[in-house]
Amino acid sequence: MKKVLFLIVVAVLIVGGGAFYFFHNKSQTTTTSSLKIMEIEPVVINLADGHYIRIAVALGYSGDENELREKLPVINDILITTVGAMTSKELVSPEGKELLKENLLLKINSALSEVKVKNIFYREFIVQ
Repeated sequence: MKKVLFLIVVAVLIVGGGAFYFFHNKSQTTTTSSLKIMEIEPVVINLADGHYIRIAVALGYSGDENELREKLPVINDILITTVGAMTSKELVSPEGKELLKENLLLKINSALSEVKVKNIFYREFIVQ
């Protein structure tokens, strides 16, 4: 009897885990695929420690594309000043890359009014 009950519990956990995995991944894909994407041209930036980086990003956004295009000089300035304040050691770690994304999102969104940048995707990230 205990063996049957144990097998039922295991089966329920497996089915529940599979359902969670399926629906969780589906909701993330839908969120990403509903974003509009704008690619920013690659730039080479001097870092705070004398090294440099070649970086290209794509912005995942919702809202008016025209406002985003008009603000490209401001966005490029934010990218250059934010990245340039970091060191190569900070940028090569996964935590540093994630911190950079968070900082860029905050600064770029504060410069925009109607458009909301929801994600930043690295297209190139070469530190030397």
